[in-house]
Amino acid sequence: MPRSPRSTCRTSTSASCRYCMALAHGDFEDRLPGEQPCIINTMDVTSGLTFTGSFIFSMESQTTIGYGTAYPSKDCPQAVVVLCFQSVCGMIIEAFSVGIVFAKMTRPHLRTQTLLFSRRAVVAVRDGCLTLMFRVGDIRKSQLVSTKLWVVISGVSDPDEPEMDQTELAVTFNGSANNLNTSWPTTVMHRINDKSPLYKMDPRDLLEDTFEILVFLEGTIQSTGQTTQARTSYTPSEIMWGHKLYPMLRYSKKLRRYEADFNRFHETIEVETPLCSSYNLNRVRRLSELSVLHPISESREETAVEIES
Repeated sequence: MPRSPRSTCRTSTSASCRYCMALAHGDFEDRLPGEQPCIINTMDVTSGLTFTGSFIFSMESQTTIGYGTAYPSKDCPQAVVVLCFQSVCGMIIEAFSVGIVFAKMTRPHLRTQTLLFSRRAVVAVRDGCLTLMFRVGDIRKSQLVSTKLWVVISGVSDPDEPEMDQTELAVTFNGSANNLNTSWPTTVMHRINDKSPLYKMDPRDLLEDTFEILVFLEGTIQSTGQTTQARTSYTPSEIMWGHKLYPMLRYSKKLRRYEADFNRFHETIEVETPLCSSYNLNRVRRLSELSVLHPISESREETAVEIES
């Protein structure tokens, strides 16, 4: 197993300490019969203790190989102290090294780089109602679990009292789904009805208002169980009135399945859309319904008069 640079540096430092310890202990000098060096069986016959022998012993101690030929002498307490110090420091450094490497490999913010939001939000008529739409996608094969998405509009409602108001918008996914599935590009939709804070917004307001739409996407990474969160926002200048998102899904006859073309993820298409707010659009529709019913009632009154005459 290859040694890491931290382990090699630590072993070299320990070997240097043992070499200096042997030098201070007098292992390089002539010894009396029965007198043992600090580290037994690391002495060369001709040159005495070498740095190579000290390095090998330090590596054996740190990796717990234990060949059984070299060991510290009980008559040299300095060697025992250095061995204990090396073992404790080695365990601490190994623990920190493993933790740092694991944290680098599983950082949640790296996962957010694979989550995409469309650069623009669009407003168009869908199912007879003005709808605010944007797109969310995940280009990674491993899906997020327990995914949640919520949208908040933030802005100042009263210029005289500049306090930031935040209101959560009711959204659906791909039409009517209430659960977000990131396996396919998903269109997030907010129906601009009478309960929406955008009910009286028209294209002119996109040039004058200063609100901001905040989007939060949160999910759990399958491989690590960590929670990650991606965020984006849309200002009025990033909302395109009278556009819809370009369809991304296409059917492959060769593979016999649908495929998502992420090259068109941010593209939009211009469509016919009323240049008025949803509030005014509903008023016009009610007036048109009344205008259709009114001539019918008049014709009935004229018919009744003719019958009486």
